[in-house]
Amino acid sequence: MMKKIFWPIICSLLVWTPVALGQETPSDEQVSAAIDQLLQVGPDQIANSLKEMKSQVGEWDKQVVDLRGKADNLEAQAKEISERVESLRKLLEKFAKGAEVPKPQPEAVAMQGAAPMGKTEMASMSAEKQEPVISYVEHIRPIFQANCFSCHNRDKRRSGLSLESVSDALEGGSSGQVIVPGKPDQSRLFRLVAHLEEPKMPLSGDKLDEESIQKIRTWIKQGAPEDANSEIMVVEEETTQSMPVFIAADIKDGPPPMPEVDLGIPSVDQDRPNVARAIAVNPRSPLMAVGSLDQVLLYDLDKNILLGALPFPEGEVFSITFSLNGELLVAAGGKVGESGAAVIWNVRTGERAGEFHEGWDTILAVDISPDHKMLAMGDPLGVVKVFSTETKKLLYKCEEHTDWIHSVGFTPDGEVLATGDRSGGL
Repeated sequence: MMKKIFWPIICSLLVWTPVALGQETPSDEQVSAAIDQLLQVGPDQIANSLKEMKSQVGEWDKQVVDLRGKADNLEAQAKEISERVESLRKLLEKFAKGAEVPKPQPEAVAMQGAAPMGKTEMASMSAEKQEPVISYVEHIRPIFQANCFSCHNRDKRRSGLSLESVSDALEGGSSGQVIVPGKPDQSRLFRLVAHLEEPKMPLSGDKLDEESIQKIRTWIKQGAPEDANSEIMVVEEETTQSMPVFIAADIKDGPPPMPEVDLGIPSVDQDRPNVARAIAVNPRSPLMAVGSLDQVLLYDLDKNILLGALPFPEGEVFSITFSLNGELLVAAGGKVGESGAAVIWNVRTGERAGEFHEGWDTILAVDISPDHKMLAMGDPLGVVKVFSTETKKLLYKCEEHTDWIHSVGFTPDGEVLATGDRSGGL
């Protein structure tokens, strides 16, 4: 009778008896022995066994919930890693395609040359071929000899500069390079004799006649050839036209300004890390810009990832800032003792919206006005210059400082420009 009553319970106990994971299935002899033992078990013992099994089931339920939570966390981590991998893949694909602008193929040039030309085009090309070479020996040396040699000769070398030969002139003086071959508007020699910069040259005497100034400009534009047999440099004419690429300064709403295109691959030298001399954070988005050597690195602060880099081949970045509405990024720097530059980028497209060059030394401080119409730059000579962003013309300058300009900044209404130098002058 007892066997009939407890037989269903015994079968249940056999099924639910806890078995360690990985343990082998018991043999028939073990099962028979277990049945004999269970037939001798009393009701209280069976109740305790059922209670233990219920507790074990509860523990297993907790383990299942815990494992499912860990699985969800792992899935979220995997998704985040996949997004980062995809971002890096896009950057690598862009790098593989080549970040540099491809040079024209010889075949394409030949095809263009073979195209039929009208009389006007042929006359223009003929005139260009017949353009006389302005050489140092025949045209420039006589001008220098009459106006410059008294101060800038090999014996005296005022400011460390001699103009007695082409090599001397290209070598520059104590303040650095004075001639940038092919770029007269970036050459300090031309800018001084044309009275575009201080100190105006020659120091003693009147300004050079316009014909002499234009000869010096053409000579530099042609690459500063020594004589008529020297190879001349062919460069595109520099323009002072207005730049229509600026974002409206009154944009303060809408999507936060973030890069909407794939940026360039950062250049990294593991053996010699670059100095981060300048950092700026966008006022309307989680975008951080870090100035370094030959590039500006852009970071997404929300995702804590590097988005890419904007090339700055002009040299090392010493100052960086965003416009008041965050739509423009401005960086300034250059090569110490050689050249300076300030570059403006469209934050969303990564395209250059403007370039400003100083041909003699680096730029240490920069800021753009709230209306995007003025760009202020400070240099190591203690001079602050303000340019029009539309025409690139010099609007005004401040020469009251006595030391390097390390900071410039417009007020939010654009009415006041504050400047500071290395000696604490404001």
